[in-house]
Amino acid sequence: MSAHGRSRVYCYYSCPGKFKYGVCDLESLPKQRLDLAVLSQVKQIFTNTELIERVLSRVEAKRTSKVQKKEGELKLLEKEISQRRSLVKKYLSTFESGALQALDTLNERLTEIEEEIRLLKERKVCLAEEIKRSKVEPLTAHDIRKVVMGIVRRGHSRGRSSSKKSLCEEHSEEDQSPLVLTYRAIL
Repeated sequence: MSAHGRSRVYCYYSCPGKFKYGVCDLESLPKQRLDLAVLSQVKQIFTNTELIERVLSRVEAKRTSKVQKKEGELKLLEKEISQRRSLVKKYLSTFESGALQALDTLNERLTEIEEEIRLLKERKVCLAEEIKRSKVEPLTAHDIRKVVMGIVRRGHSRGRSSSKKSLCEEHSEEDQSPLVLTYRAIL
């Protein structure tokens, strides 16, 4: 929001509920003070490489676990495809030996099995692609810090604005003391 004074424009953040519904107990916050406070704390957080490494370690452990689960599922799919192919061979050899006479029934069953194999193969291809996409080089604390510091330095308003919205929980301003920010857990 902004308001025009006699000599300048005053920019501030305020609750959308105040303007939309006319109801909000929170005070408006000066934009420049809040921006500086948030960016300062973001910079402070992302200079703590130990914290970033712990978070990245947890993310990597979850990613590895998911990949292992998908690889296990892929092996099961391969086994099921192999079993279905063996079943087709058994039906055909039983028919060729003369033990099976109902050609229509055989044809229907073989068609069903071939459809099952086709669907299993499609799932296998999708799963293999998911695994391939998941096997990327993990980010390092340096990578993350470089991106965040670039946003802080360059001041990309879109990046800063969305970061502030996701990081800031609430604040009440009653005087000109330094802003004290509280954060939502983002993990």
